[in-house]
Amino acid sequence: MMLFILLPQEVILQVFQCLEPAESRSLIDLLKTDLPNSNAQRAINLLYARLYLGHTVLGAGGKAPRGYNVSITPSQVLELARDSNFLANVPKELDMTFVRDVRDYINFQQNLADLREILKSDWAPKYLSKVQLLSLNINGRSITTENPTLMPALVLSTLIELTRHSSANFRSIRLKSADIGDLLPHKWGKVLGGFVLVQELSLEDNKLRLELVVGHESLLERYFDWPPQLRVLSLSRNYLQHFRVGAFNKLPQTLEVLDLSQNLLECIGFPYDQTFTLVDKLPKLRILNLSLNSHLVLVDPNLFVGANELEVSIEGCNVCDGHLEMLVQSANRNGVRLVTDLA
Repeated sequence: MMLFILLPQEVILQVFQCLEPAESRSLIDLLKTDLPNSNAQRAINLLYARLYLGHTVLGAGGKAPRGYNVSITPSQVLELARDSNFLANVPKELDMTFVRDVRDYINFQQNLADLREILKSDWAPKYLSKVQLLSLNINGRSITTENPTLMPALVLSTLIELTRHSSANFRSIRLKSADIGDLLPHKWGKVLGGFVLVQELSLEDNKLRLELVVGHESLLERYFDWPPQLRVLSLSRNYLQHFRVGAFNKLPQTLEVLDLSQNLLECIGFPYDQTFTLVDKLPKLRILNLSLNSHLVLVDPNLFVGANELEVSIEGCNVCDGHLEMLVQSANRNGVRLVTDLA
């Protein structure tokens, strides 16, 4: 080992690239205990760089998925953060991914608790600010949850802690199957707008509803703000019964993909006294997914005016034949690709 660490740095680095993460960690421990000198420290620095400078997934641990340098758990990070070498080697990309194992609720709960400790730590602001690309992905798999109140509380408390770092380079936030629509959405809806760099947001399968809360305004219209640079928004598999002009007004004009599939939508673009065009509200919109809304019977043909290069899917909806014909004609006139059950 002594002779090996005297080799040129580029040779040592090539060898280290062939090591598994567990082998790299074992070698770090060996160098720290058996060979405490400047050459050993140089090798240790290279090992930390090999482990943590690239693409890291923070989650349940285990073998790193293809494309990642290393997979670590929040508890491991809390331990590693005591080491200045770890804090000095900030990954270029960090994906925080937590998917609940239906047979292991406690581990999911503990991982999120440890993540919140990381987010509250003194070193986190500087560390996260240096990461070039951040993402958060939480899947509660709530269909079999043991405690229906605890699940949304866990996820939302994590989201609130994340707002400490809302100006960090978070580009994607996905909160799926966590039932957060059941827990005071009028309190946390505006928090989302604080993530100024997020481009993709998914709130799929979260029991979001659109009850009228003040006058004729719905929950989304009054209490939700969206990231100002948002490009992709998924509200699929919720309980949305309508998505009116007020909801479209709240969306950022940067939006390119809007997924409203598998909801309870009844109409889009009505009543006629509130008619609007998609190109006016969302000039960059490329995809509007309305599929599998079995209650959807009306879509205003005027929505398509001027909206060329737009794809709209109404597969699995119940638009009546006469109205569907008007939609097809409007789509053809305006260069809109309309995906139907007949296509």
